Amino acid sequence: MRRQADELVYDVLTQGLGDGRRARLDALLTRRGDRGATWLSWLRNPPLSPAPRNVMRLLERLDHVRAIGLVPARAATIPATAFDRVADEAVRITSQHLAELPSRRRHAVLAAAALRLCKSLADAVLTMMDKLLGSMMRRAENRTRDKALGTIRALQA
Repeated sequence: MRRQADELVYDVLTQGLGDGRRARLDALLTRRGDRGATWLSWLRNPPLSPAPRNVMRLLERLDHVRAIGLVPARAATIPATAFDRVADEAVRITSQHLAELPSRRRHAVLAAAALRLCKSLADAVLTMMDKLLGSMMRRAENRTRDKALGTIRALQA
């Protein structure tokens, strides 16, 4: 029964992908040019410290995931727990083991991972931008306060 449910989830996640999208999903398991890591591990390990260059790195990752061409609504067509189970599998399994999975299961797991990464990377960009704007506002407030205190001291002297 559980196996049939898993097969149905795989079918829904891979339905209508086409050869181009399947190839882009499989490309996530290849090594990045000069680096030893795969594209999938690069996507799974984004920078988290709020810095302007890290926002650009997050946006680069988000663009890479979006280029696969998966529609986010695909995840909504199956129960959230089933989707989470398949997407969690992509986190637990190494890229090498993912490459050894049967084609349909591999593409379903990679599709779920890509859909989840798209959402989490977009959230990370928004969070990082919020932190950066907050720190900029605090610096501006501190400068204004320091200037005002300097002016008050100058007037008192």
